[in-house]
Amino acid sequence: MKNESQIIALSDLYKRQLLLAIEEKTGSPIADPTLDLLILSLIDRLETLDWVLGQNSDESTGCVFGNSLSH
Repeated sequence: MKNESQIIALSDLYKRQLLLAIEEKTGSPIADPTLDLLILSLIDRLETLDWVLGQNSDESTGCVFGNSLSH
């Protein structure tokens, strides 16, 4: 299992990739479904890493209060 600093580094990488993909999408007059899928995939990965980081902090305090999603 990866430690918290590795997860944060991976999250930062995904954020940079997402920023580049969004910039490419806004700069292109042609719709690209592959680019749309990449953006959605990166968002999904970031949400997963955010959840993992939240679980790690809950475990370190010994308290888990259930699902904290606000969708």
